[in-house]
Amino acid sequence: MTLLTLSDDQVRILTGASAPVLVVDSRGKELGKLQPVKTETGQSLDPEDDWAEAKRRMEQYRREGGPLYTTKEVLEYLRSLKPE
Repeated sequence: MTLLTLSDDQVRILTGASAPVLVVDSRGKELGKLQPVKTETGQSLDPEDDWAEAKRRMEQYRREGGPLYTTKEVLEYLRSLKPE
């Protein structure tokens, strides 16, 4: 993997972004997009990433024979828990 170190100004722009940041060269040619993350958790701010990760995990559980629960089943279980 190639390491690219950003300036402090570039870091402020990226960490302040709430949507993907388009990266271009000095002539405006698109080089790529950087997806900002929540700095405290390292998670992506893009909801599409969340859906892609959820789908990936569901497919993994299906392949590996892991349990899959419906929303109704999860809510019923949560309601059955007693506060400590």
